[in-house]
Amino acid sequence: MTLLEQCQIWHENEEFQKIIAELEAIPAEERTPELDSELARAYNNAAGTGDRAYFEKAIELLTPHADYFHGDHLWNYRMGYAYYHLDQERRALPYFEAALAALPGDADTMQMIAACQKHLSTPNAARNPLLSSTAIRKLEAMDDGGTGYFYKMLYYLEAYIKNGMIKGSFTREEAHADLDIALWYAYACNNLDDYEYYYRTMQWMPASEANARGCGTWYYRYAVALMYCGRLDDALRAVEKGAQEEPDYPWTYLQLGKLRAHFGDHDGALDAVQKGLSLVPDDHEFLTLAREIKAGATIEQMSYHWIDPAFDEELQEASAEETLGMRDGVDADEERCEKQRAIACMRVNEAGLSYFKQLFRPDPKDYEKDAPFCSFHYPVQDTAVKLVFHMNEAGLSKRDPAWLRTQKERLDDGRWLKRLSEDGTGVLIEVHCELDNQVTLAYQYPWRENPVYVPLNADGNPRDERK
Repeated sequence: MTLLEQCQIWHENEEFQKIIAELEAIPAEERTPELDSELARAYNNAAGTGDRAYFEKAIELLTPHADYFHGDHLWNYRMGYAYYHLDQERRALPYFEAALAALPGDADTMQMIAACQKHLSTPNAARNPLLSSTAIRKLEAMDDGGTGYFYKMLYYLEAYIKNGMIKGSFTREEAHADLDIALWYAYACNNLDDYEYYYRTMQWMPASEANARGCGTWYYRYAVALMYCGRLDDALRAVEKGAQEEPDYPWTYLQLGKLRAHFGDHDGALDAVQKGLSLVPDDHEFLTLAREIKAGATIEQMSYHWIDPAFDEELQEASAEETLGMRDGVDADEERCEKQRAIACMRVNEAGLSYFKQLFRPDPKDYEKDAPFCSFHYPVQDTAVKLVFHMNEAGLSKRDPAWLRTQKERLDDGRWLKRLSEDGTGVLIEVHCELDNQVTLAYQYPWRENPVYVPLNADGNPRDERK
């Protein structure tokens, strides 16, 4: 009797630990693919509820033999079975489908496929949530409805996801697909009101759309991020879908009004406003939007607001008079500038973008745009220096021409090319330009693994170094 035949007898008698003990006694390098597959089956069958380590061990044993068992029914079924019991139905399903293709009509495989499909079609709220009730309470404590600790909220959420993955509570894929996590992630990022964080929302959200059916909040937050990243067509499609998914969620209609007006559908825009007002009567934002639509305001003008009516009135008056100052210990002038920088990334100024490209002449093959930043290599004497503009092309197109010319002149005259310090001579490798016109130089020193970053003042001279 061969060892595999003996394992089959133990399997039929449900003596799975005997199989494990016998096959684990053989050094891993001496086990054949067939023996590893048999051992994986034993781990799958010996595992009880919550025995994640056994299912993970089965995957570990099977994965190296993917090519060897290509198209094999049992190998695919065992991989799918392990992933299914790790609550990773999205990963399990392709393996079960491959197993069925290898053995059409197999009842067990069809049953597992049906179980995966049922789970994946179940609304997220009906599943076991990835965010614990304690985590949700902590996130809620960081938000008081009007303001919030949004950086802290985002850092907490990212740490929670990382720790959950380390503990094996869920995978990165499952975290990205989770509706609750997506809503909190987008809420934190969007409230930071910064292009880079809107971009992070835009990247995060698509993985959870399958679980967002009936959730207007999801489509609203996704559409906001798309709009502030300059993807206005996609934003309109998202918010139209949101209005269909949850017709009674009011804030969908706020974005819908702005975007319809932007694309010339003024009657549809005003209809959206009226729908919003029917849900939240006399709301300041909707009343303001109605006036602006009728006045022919641009998408930027319709977005240049704060939610709080008193603060918004202050913003509009200050913008007209160029005075604002401090408010409750907060630099309201800086908040106004941050809002202006955010809306700068909505639409490309074609003339401004054309001027930029004529000035710097980036190589189209080297030029990268909106990913999330714009970057290319620029020749400074004999050195190719990477220029990174921390914005999309819309933001880039709004740079002041005089400021752009000044940066080019400072590059061309070579003043930044080398930097002497106690570490030796650093060579300029990158120049980083922010939406607030902050310029930071990155130098590579011969004995340092990482670059040294040197922020500049408005005159183009170094401030304090940071490493």
